[in-house]
Amino acid sequence: MFFKNKNKSKGSTLIEALAVLTIFSIAALSFYKMYTQSVVLILESKRRLVAVELAKERMEQLRNVPYDSLVVGSKITEDEVMDVNNVKFRIITEINSIDNPMDNGGAGDTNTNDYKRVKIYVLWTKALDSGVSKTDAVGSDYANYRVELASTFIPPAGQEGGVDYGILSINAVNSKGEPINGASVSITCTGCDGGSNFSASETTDSNGNVTLSVPPSTNTEKYHITIEKSGYQTTKTYEKYNGGSQNYEPLNTHLIVQSRKRTVETFVVDEVFDFPLQVMDPYCFPITGNQTFNYTGGRIVGTNPATTPNTTLYALDTFFGNTAVTTTAGSTDVRTDTNLDNTIDSSDKASMGIYELNVSDFEANNPNLTFWKMMPNDGIHRNKLALNGVLSLTPCHFIAMDESVDSLEVIITDSITNLPIKNASIRVQNTTLGYVASEETDEFGRTYFPNDKNVPLLPSTYNVRISKSGCSTIDTTIDTSSGGLNSLPLGLSC
Repeated sequence: MFFKNKNKSKGSTLIEALAVLTIFSIAALSFYKMYTQSVVLILESKRRLVAVELAKERMEQLRNVPYDSLVVGSKITEDEVMDVNNVKFRIITEINSIDNPMDNGGAGDTNTNDYKRVKIYVLWTKALDSGVSKTDAVGSDYANYRVELASTFIPPAGQEGGVDYGILSINAVNSKGEPINGASVSITCTGCDGGSNFSASETTDSNGNVTLSVPPSTNTEKYHITIEKSGYQTTKTYEKYNGGSQNYEPLNTHLIVQSRKRTVETFVVDEVFDFPLQVMDPYCFPITGNQTFNYTGGRIVGTNPATTPNTTLYALDTFFGNTAVTTTAGSTDVRTDTNLDNTIDSSDKASMGIYELNVSDFEANNPNLTFWKMMPNDGIHRNKLALNGVLSLTPCHFIAMDESVDSLEVIITDSITNLPIKNASIRVQNTTLGYVASEETDEFGRTYFPNDKNVPLLPSTYNVRISKSGCSTIDTTIDTSSGGLNSLPLGLSC
């Protein structure tokens, strides 16, 4: 006779329940910890946004204060605590008078109030303790609980020490118009009015601006500007076109500053980047072997006044005698003279702009290849690479067709205007071989067969149909029995 052990069954049930409870507790604790951390991050983000707004508000208040009254004291509180939505924020204001040792008077200059540098710090939580000194509060230990805003204030009418100075305001922005913060701005004037020399090195603020009180150069462009920042192109001013020592009109010319007047100039300072360029087939696979090609273009540097209309000049241009920028064997980075040292070397990178391939030169140097297009392009010229600082996920920027591969290039244009027709439908068929494939033309009216690398286009005769809504339909044949790359140019009536 057999007896069932009921106690054993109860023990197993208890162990299972404890195991489930333990797993549930671990999961609940993990979730609670993650939830708590998320809440903390959200709260900190909200506090930082409030701090930024408080700093901006305080800076705007100071902009409405007379220059002579920009001194911390009874009217401008140096250190205060403010309550916003039951959260306390500490606002610290620093105002320092800055002496430019290179301005009027030189070593004998006794005026230390050439301009004022204002900094606003807003702190919260760990950095809030009002018992901590102002200096300690804005130290690096509180970087995660502090925002900082800085700006330069200059004397009215640019006057300093009884000398009628002018105001020079430099803005650094990128091609999108966004301010460049932290750029180094070098300003020099040799032989300003009265024979004085001026030199200053400043850093752009959060608005991309540097503003200084400077001696005037009333009738001559004597202010030379250079803007530099790591990871960005160097931007300089140059002498204006004079038909002699300067044979082109620069995009950025030296500046004039007049007494008691403001001179404002904006300079474009774009990021530079690595841009690898390699010759690919229509399937975006590298074409083996060495390929030689050259390109011109890059950043705009000026115009040529000797042409009508004036032609645009680029950093890489035949005008400057440096058109033969050649690249061979595999992937090569596009480079222009981004640091303006008059050489193109490993320290240079690609800058935003248009880079134009010399197609006839490419096909002459690489007789086994036929050029198709560059990507990204400007949508008009298939041989122009248009760089905007954003790399696509595919490295397929330079496409060519190998003439030794059995293939067909179809080119469709408008029979009246000869302009390329985009999105024309192309069907290539050979019923005997069981081959049929369809493609649409690109923005340059071109497409390529075989459109599948694994389904070859064997040498034979193919029926080709070209059609597009609103245009005529063409049925024709193409004999590819000679092998290699064949071309079929056709005109549609639209």
